Amino acid sequence: MLEWMDFNKIAASRGKRQLLDYPLTVTVPRERLFLTVAALVFVLMMVGAFYGQLMFGVTIDGLLVRMQSDQDQSSVRAELQVTSDIAQRIEPGMLAWVELTLPGGKEVMRGEVIAIVDVTPPKAFDNDSVVERNIQHRVDIAIFGNPRPDLPDGTPCRTQIALGFNSPVALITGQIF
Repeated sequence: MLEWMDFNKIAASRGKRQLLDYPLTVTVPRERLFLTVAALVFVLMMVGAFYGQLMFGVTIDGLLVRMQSDQDQSSVRAELQVTSDIAQRIEPGMLAWVELTLPGGKEVMRGEVIAIVDVTPPKAFDNDSVVERNIQHRVDIAIFGNPRPDLPDGTPCRTQIALGFNSPVALITGQIF
């Protein structure tokens, strides 16, 4: 009698397994195509997560400054005021993108950090001034190419400096810089 009950349990579990196996069986070519595309997308995402690169940077507001050179040609650079903690992360040679908001729309120019200069704010500024007391460094950005000649001196700009590149996995593991 005991053997007969075990056989019933085995038969019942085999029937349950067959019921579960049916939805997991890929029989239609469309299902195979869907599973192949899903597997390919997953593999591409994993490759991108480990071998892809994300740019990490800092965005700072500043001003365009027109400089006169020896040959009576003018060059344009961006000057940014930053705090010590940001200045420590910036090095000469880093890429920068300078964005101008002009009446005709936005314009983006590429550049490069050329200098980080220690400065102290003038004593003439009071506590309610726009210039903060903790700003101690000036970052100079040389702009590539020939910027528009009609840009006035002192035009406000927003500059993004590329601090480095890391893989997306670095975000998860916390190994950013």
